[in-house]
Amino acid sequence: MKHSDFRNRLLSLFQTYDETAFRLRRTAIAERLQSAAEIYIFGAGQNGQRIAVLLSQINLKAVAYIDDTPEKQNTIVNGLPVHPLDFLAGRRNVILITSIFSPHVGFSEISARLKTRAVEHISLFEFLWVANEDDSSYFYFLNHPTFLHRHAGDILWLFDRLVDDDSLAQLLKHVHFRLNLDYSVLPTVQRVFWPGTIPSGRIAYVDCGAYDGDTLIPFMREHGDRVRLALPIEPDPQNFIRMTNNIASLSEGDRRKVIPIAAASGETSGKLRFDLGKNQASSLSESGSFEVNVVTLDDIVDEYCEADDHILVKIDVEGADLATLKGAKRAIIERKVSLAISVYHAPSDLWALPQYVSQLNQDYRFALRSNGCDGADLMIYAFVPDVTESVTKSNR
Repeated sequence: MKHSDFRNRLLSLFQTYDETAFRLRRTAIAERLQSAAEIYIFGAGQNGQRIAVLLSQINLKAVAYIDDTPEKQNTIVNGLPVHPLDFLAGRRNVILITSIFSPHVGFSEISARLKTRAVEHISLFEFLWVANEDDSSYFYFLNHPTFLHRHAGDILWLFDRLVDDDSLAQLLKHVHFRLNLDYSVLPTVQRVFWPGTIPSGRIAYVDCGAYDGDTLIPFMREHGDRVRLALPIEPDPQNFIRMTNNIASLSEGDRRKVIPIAAASGETSGKLRFDLGKNQASSLSESGSFEVNVVTLDDIVDEYCEADDHILVKIDVEGADLATLKGAKRAIIERKVSLAISVYHAPSDLWALPQYVSQLNQDYRFALRSNGCDGADLMIYAFVPDVTESVTKSNR
């Protein structure tokens, strides 16, 4: 498809957006909740517990949680009982709010399963449209579509800097989804570290938000022969232990290349509070119970990287992504590091994070790929074309 055709389709999405239709749909969802005899929440984890609180704020109440985890069933979570899905069999006029937001399980899959049980249900995102009064509140990238519509110019800015047709098509699909919550338009998930040829030469790989090594381990197994050094950075002690245990599964030669760093990445070095024990969702937080070291990417590059290294950086740090980029100014301007940046933690990340990189160095171009379901693990790949090999062949 021609670049102009992609652009016209994107413009059409914004031109045909109807705020009145959004308000009517939001009202219809609210009426479904209000007319139900009983409201249940599918999933008794953090998202489910958040739904229970938000329901009370709009004068509704959940009867119980529904959860597939045997250990949670027949327990009480924050005053609500937890039942298996079979508990709903034969119950009339009930509605189930799904709370699952995971890169590995999409709402379409969950919905198909619930339909076989004839269980009326709505998605987490549909519920949040109702629970949040306006677009000042958000959950990861999602808030009211009015916010995205106001930022059509920023979306077009990104569009003009994407290098390949796959990126353009994926951007169209994500914009469509965020405006309409049409799960059928979302792109197929394809987990990739880098969309195309990994740059040649000696690689220094920096993994900000390394979690348990879920990106590091497969990257080393595939590209370890070209990696001089790998620096996984992870602040959560439990995740750090799991990561070091998983690193032990690598070959001896690859293990020697890995230097784990127990810290968070940020704008300035120092110490900050951290919210522990939430697996991939552990994050910096003023109310956190644990104090962690914070390092900047510039300091990491200065200390560990050599002049002829090609530096690859992955950033997926639960909302501290912009702060991490701000701590990499020299690396972006002078070393022209290649970046894989998560852009799903806040509604503006999709354009604000690449805009920040571009402000520092206008030579950067971008690619977009969907690494998870329902908009989770959406990644922008930022690179300078004359430094890296082509990300992918464009047929514009």
